[in-house]
This record gives sequence, structure tokens and C-alpha cells, in this order.
Amino acid sequence: ILDVTRNIVEGASRIEPSAKIVFVSTDQVYAGMPPDPNRGYTEDDAAEPLSIYGKLKREAEEIVLAAGGTVIRSALVY
Repeated sequence: ILDVTRNIVEGASRIEPSAKIVFVSTDQVYAGMPPDPNRGYTEDDAAEPLSIYGKLKREAEEIVLAAGGTVIRSALVY
């Protein structure tokens, strides 16, 4: 997942330097319970993934964000 993310980011910037990547991620980058259960997670909450999947998604997010892209975190995607 990380190599693929890097390749997409680098390829897009070569084809169109002003291209912006939108990366769909997951709420699994969080530890499982939001700091305030009455509001859910916000973009300011610390990412503390518990699973390998969550850790890889978080690392991929960092690659996209470092390139000026956007990350959208979603719960269950069907």
C-alpha cells in the first residue's frame, strides 16, 4: 500500500504538477474510542492505530498529506 501510494503521488505530480490527490482512508487510524464519545472523532484527534491495516493507512495518509493532498477518513465503506 505504501509503495502504491508513493507511485500514485509521484506519477500524478509528473503528469500534472498542480495535481492534488484525494485519499480515502479509514477510522481505523484511531484507537477505538474518541476522546469525547458524544461527538465522535475530529481531524484534531490523535491517530493511534491498533492494527497493521490502520498503521499502513496512517502512513499512506502521511505520504499524501506531505505532497499537499487531502485525506478523507470514513467509517465502514461498502
